[in-house]
Amino acid sequence: MESSVAYKLFEEKAIDILITDLDMMDVNGFHLLKKVKHREPLSQVVVITAHDSANAIRSAFAMGADDYFVKPVEAKALIDCLNHLVTRLQRWHATVDGLRRDMASPL
Repeated sequence: MESSVAYKLFEEKAIDILITDLDMMDVNGFHLLKKVKHREPLSQVVVITAHDSANAIRSAFAMGADDYFVKPVEAKALIDCLNHLVTRLQRWHATVDGLRRDMASPL
């Protein structure tokens, strides 16, 4: 499972937003979610899946999912979600950049 393209990609590149299913051929979506959030807690993870059980939803959010959609997904709902996540990430990155500048500037 660790040889999955998804895991390799995440190991090589910073990923701000990950959209994943829970059941994929070569990777377990719960495991990927957990690994992504452990490595980079600010990464935003959106789950799109056919799992509509309360347990699956609770488990995904407990592992750090930022949103959860049950298939089929309405395009507008997904676009709204992604726009919100992008806005959030831009704000967070601006805050971190500002803190870095403040720490680098002499008193």
